[in-house]
Amino acid sequence: MEYSSYKELFGKTLKIQDIVIFKVKNNEYSYIVKNTHLKYYNEYNQIIFEKLKLDKRSFCNKHYGYETNSGLFPSYEIDDYKAATKVVLELFKLCDNYVKTLKEIVENELL
Repeated sequence: MEYSSYKELFGKTLKIQDIVIFKVKNNEYSYIVKNTHLKYYNEYNQIIFEKLKLDKRSFCNKHYGYETNSGLFPSYEIDDYKAATKVVLELFKLCDNYVKTLKEIVENELL
């Protein structure tokens, strides 16, 4: 399956080989679900955290529900797709808020 929004993923659980597409500004960042992490197609796994200005480890630790100490996209436990889904849902929320906030800023500047 392919997911590009909170609404599409909510109520479901990611599975291995699913595709996740995060949208920030006019850019899309596509990841594939692996058994311990999400892998960005261009080998730069932490890019979504950088674009959203997040500390990747503390963010993932909070939403996985346990500590992770490895990976450019912090690793979840083997085959813990529920933990992966929690993180992706939260990232989707932040991407949506980022776009809304950016849109509000632009609209206010035009007034």
